[in-house]
Amino acid sequence: MRMWTWLRAGARVKEGMNFMDRITIDPAICHGNPCIAGTRIPVYIISELLGAGQNIDEIIKAYPGLTPKDIKAALSYSDEKGILPRIFKR
Repeated sequence: MRMWTWLRAGARVKEGMNFMDRITIDPAICHGNPCIAGTRIPVYIISELLGAGQNIDEIIKAYPGLTPKDIKAALSYSDEKGILPRIFKR
């Protein structure tokens, strides 16, 4: 069982979601880290925020340019690539 199970249930990520429409990788942006398309927000930031216990609404409030679909795409990308967040205790 993967660590993302609890995040997937909370975010309701759909199987087969085409997250690559929302994720870009460009060496000229954020040193080539995968980012949400049209932003300079790296996928790992969203993964770490979710790992720290923030929910989708809190992330959108902190990053108003994001949509729930962007966050779900980042989660799907992280899950597929095996990128796990660092877990922080509150």
